[in-house]
Amino acid sequence: MHMFGCVSSCPKRCCPAIDRALRMAFLIAAVFSSAVLPGFADDPTRDDGTPQAQPPRAKTESLLPDVTKSFVSMPKFEELRAAWAKTQFGKLSDDPLMAPFIEDLDRQIDERLAQTGARLGLAWSDIRTIYSGEICIASLQPAGPKPKENYALAVLVDVMGKDNALANLLRKVDANMMGRKAEKEEKTIGGASASIYVLPKKRGSRIRHKAIVLVHHDWLLAVDDESIAEDIVARINGKPETPALSSVEAFKQVMAKSTELANGAPAHLRIFVEPFGLAEVSKAAERAGRRSRKRRTDRAQALQDQGFSCIEGVGAQVSFASGGQDVLFHAFVHCPKEKRVKAAQMLDFPNAGGRPFAWTPKDTASVVAVNWKLLKAFKSLEPLVNEMLGDDVWDEIMDGIEKDKNGPQINLERDLVAHMKDRLTIFTDVKKPIGPKSERFAVVVELKDAVAVRRAVKKAFENDAFAKPILHNGETIWDIKDKNAKDRLFNNMSVVVNKDILLIGSTVDYVKALMDRESDNAFVKSQNYIAVENALKALGANGDAIRGFSDSQRSTEANYEMLRANRLPESNSMLGNFLNGLWPTGDEAVKREPKIDGTKLPPFQKVKHFFRPGGFYIHTSDSGWSIVGSLLP
Repeated sequence: MHMFGCVSSCPKRCCPAIDRALRMAFLIAAVFSSAVLPGFADDPTRDDGTPQAQPPRAKTESLLPDVTKSFVSMPKFEELRAAWAKTQFGKLSDDPLMAPFIEDLDRQIDERLAQTGARLGLAWSDIRTIYSGEICIASLQPAGPKPKENYALAVLVDVMGKDNALANLLRKVDANMMGRKAEKEEKTIGGASASIYVLPKKRGSRIRHKAIVLVHHDWLLAVDDESIAEDIVARINGKPETPALSSVEAFKQVMAKSTELANGAPAHLRIFVEPFGLAEVSKAAERAGRRSRKRRTDRAQALQDQGFSCIEGVGAQVSFASGGQDVLFHAFVHCPKEKRVKAAQMLDFPNAGGRPFAWTPKDTASVVAVNWKLLKAFKSLEPLVNEMLGDDVWDEIMDGIEKDKNGPQINLERDLVAHMKDRLTIFTDVKKPIGPKSERFAVVVELKDAVAVRRAVKKAFENDAFAKPILHNGETIWDIKDKNAKDRLFNNMSVVVNKDILLIGSTVDYVKALMDRESDNAFVKSQNYIAVENALKALGANGDAIRGFSDSQRSTEANYEMLRANRLPESNSMLGNFLNGLWPTGDEAVKREPKIDGTKLPPFQKVKHFFRPGGFYIHTSDSGWSIVGSLLP
């Protein structure tokens, strides 16, 4: 046991990429019941194509109840479509080289939608024919005796003036549902005629899915929970019985703040998520789809119990081809300082600013600098670890690390963390030829006392059977390789104290490369970095808590080529590890099957010019964190 392993078809042609993204969102919603996408259309037309004078319409946040856990809005879809087409990603999706992949991706999405049954009976290809205003997909947590076991998915569409297309769609939905052997009931809900379809129980599922479809006052509603249907119809009637999403304090805070940050930039997308509410809804949907009710470790509940419920909401506004940028992202995390208690005290990111290291390699793919109270964060781990493991084990673990003759035999707080400064930097780069280990990463922690940390690191690894000492430039690199470990990230890495930093890298060759760099400021003098830095300053960056830069050509190439080879599940990249964790096979020896067939993608070198550099910054305040980012045109 070593130190890092011991705690283990439409009237107008829609932009293909937007169309595909929205259809993918419907697929995700059908699978996880957690996707949310609302929107508006500019200059809506009637069925006959003539412009329609439309009176002010209610926004969907005023029609959705306060039990809504996620929400995405497209204010004015026509503007979004036109703006997206001007971006590099919009141009990429229209490039003839991408046509074979895009056509095949369409087929894959359609097949997945058919497999999951898209339980509301609607797909994006249906909705794009009938919208005249806002489109909304929301995940909700209906009230009841056991609300944490409830979940719902709703689609709400403004269909004013689309009577003919709407009638065709309703006939299609009915035929689709009856073709799937659904039981049908006609019912009046709040004055609206509703069709209620109950689908046959799927193999392995404990429940029968329900779909309620109705049209009321020019709103199309499709939802799988009758109480939510009643609630929304009551709001459309102007007779709400419960508060609306728009009245939720976290929603109001994040929407107001993200709008303020945007400073007049058009809101092509608006997003809201209540993180722990969405986690509960997703978990309830997952449990409902299994016959077995075996409970899994509830990490989300553990985080809530340890104070992380202070993160009450996340909201964002996304703009395309605006303000001289390809993509603009303005977000706010509502997390009042006074509520950051227990383990959540670790969320302390001071606005200390700082520049990249002078020795940062010019060809770095991405770099993120984080100001973080590390000693405070370490001390805050105790209640969280105890909560996660279900027992008071922290002291036992720390005692084992310090005193066990087979362990590191160091006091982590006194010998290691106490000598660290409150700043760490994360680097990534890509090594060619492209393969599973091409993406390399490193974490650099600045030190107060390098001598003390070097001593602690040596003591921690010198008797570790999995750690091999390698001498380089007068320093000892401890190369850790534990082939039997489940965690590939933390049990296969290289560690060294070099001058005044602790350097932890994914490979020994990357650690050596970083140690060999000269302090010539080549990175900060590069054109891409200067352009991104100037853009962020124009967007308000100044002495922030976190600052990030990405050269998208370099940072994307490895994952792109692994996707093209259908080998992304083999990748040891951050994305590869994240996806493997998201879709585990349950057996470490079994390789995860790719979710997308990328074999028809063109070689990256032929499309790399579409990938532009970008960056972001995060600023801390007493009410939470402002996040602003951009991609250059």
